[in-house]
Amino acid sequence: MSKKYFSYSDLADECILASKSQILGNQTHSGKYGLKKYEFTVSKQDEEKIGKSAGDYVTINCSKLLAHLTRVQDYVATEVAYALRKFILSNTGKKNPFVLVVGLGNGGMVADSLGVKVAENLLITHGIPEFAREELGDLSAIIPGVGGCTGIATYNIILGVCKEIKPDLILAIDTLTACDFSRLGCSFQMSNTGLTPGAGVGNTTKVLNKNTLGIPVIAMGVPMMISGYGICNQTDKEMAEKVFAPKEIDILTLKCARTLSMAINLAVHGKVYKDYC
Repeated sequence: MSKKYFSYSDLADECILASKSQILGNQTHSGKYGLKKYEFTVSKQDEEKIGKSAGDYVTINCSKLLAHLTRVQDYVATEVAYALRKFILSNTGKKNPFVLVVGLGNGGMVADSLGVKVAENLLITHGIPEFAREELGDLSAIIPGVGGCTGIATYNIILGVCKEIKPDLILAIDTLTACDFSRLGCSFQMSNTGLTPGAGVGNTTKVLNKNTLGIPVIAMGVPMMISGYGICNQTDKEMAEKVFAPKEIDILTLKCARTLSMAINLAVHGKVYKDYC
């Protein structure tokens, strides 16, 4: 496949397969409900070949999420939280860092509202007196909106907030695009490479990563839209430039937002957070 494929999928493992690279993810864990976890590292030498930034990636797939069972969501959230906790520790070197969650996307568009809904359902503790949250982690969140609504680049908003509150790590949540229908709403990707808001639909802005913001950035997301490229297989250029969402996108978004927000709460606060909900 051509390199142009890369611009139509945010999932690194899809791009690796498309590039026919030998850097295939290693399945490091399998669990209940058919859950499978893959981990792989992209080197600097393979960035151009794969079309993804160098760094560490984890993908957790569980098609049973499509059954809309809360027990499956809870289980997947626990597995995502475990992987996220390892990312947080390895990128900050701290057991209880100050984490800033950035809920990216357009809250007024269902298919692009994942990050917003996740940020709205977190147990925020930054600003609470320490004695009142001694069992909990240090977590804050912002929803910067999109440039078309605010007139301000997302990067500038995040940079300004970081300079003021000085978090140890940014956790950027965004809707992803895929080229395979089977990945929608059931594949959770995280990486320490940062991200570019709007890249999945061609609206690229300044990348959010450690080099541009001065602190580690962990990117997380779930594909909610499929590119026209994945439908037409390069036979229709006009179709390839479009993105599509399934008719049940509202259900998928709410379900995945619940799963991700629970995973973040578990990773930052530990299981004790449930006592505060």
